[in-house]
Amino acid sequence: MILHDECRETLGSCVIKIIKQRFSFLFYAFVVTYLIFTSTLALCASEQVLYLSDNDMRTKPSALFTYYTDEESSLSIQDISSDAYTSKFKSLNGKSSLGFSSSVIWARILIQNDTEVSQWYLRFLYPGTDQLTIFTPNIEGGYDPQTRSFHEDFSKREIEDRLMSFHLPVPVGTQQVIYLRYQTHSTVSLHAKILSEKEWVHTRVSEAFYHALLYGALVVVIIVSLIFGYISVSIGCFIYNFLYKFVGGIEIETDEEE
Repeated sequence: MILHDECRETLGSCVIKIIKQRFSFLFYAFVVTYLIFTSTLALCASEQVLYLSDNDMRTKPSALFTYYTDEESSLSIQDISSDAYTSKFKSLNGKSSLGFSSSVIWARILIQNDTEVSQWYLRFLYPGTDQLTIFTPNIEGGYDPQTRSFHEDFSKREIEDRLMSFHLPVPVGTQQVIYLRYQTHSTVSLHAKILSEKEWVHTRVSEAFYHALLYGALVVVIIVSLIFGYISVSIGCFIYNFLYKFVGGIEIETDEEE
């Protein structure tokens, strides 16, 4: 009887121990899952930095842009750059365009200059924006605006370019937040490139060369078309005159014979 009771107590303690082990495993699994989930959310919520040494990211900075829609078009750069709006910016989720919008669209990007180059350009590849303004930080703690418009004379722009190019003053070794303000009736496109001064000059020279090549080819095609057109017309006139005189001469000879 005593042996039976001892077996029962041993069995009960074993069951309790197994239950404790199972609950401990479930508890630790829950804690680990929770930590992974919260760290993932924190990583997604944190703003990513564009490093100017990263050539690939400089060709597609829109991947790191965040944006905010100003429905009433009433916010200033002081408003949008305040802490009250920092958390309201949303990710583009891989997009480079927001489609058509009658509202003002604000965008921002965090840039780190980890290179030895101080002169940079931000060049947008869609030229049809009605008005685009970028705001870069200054030493007084405010922001310096640069504005481009599709309707302005290209030759009167601060940077002569058919596309919208801006100076991007990010001193060496610093990190800055750049703000953009879109107001347009066309599509809101954030497709852009960040270029060093050397890259920007090379791009402009290459574009000028290809444009000259294209227009030169068009001129050659027009000249050749005019030459062949003139030759065709001349041959046609010659054949017409020949046939006219030949047929006319036959008719005259026939009349004389009669």
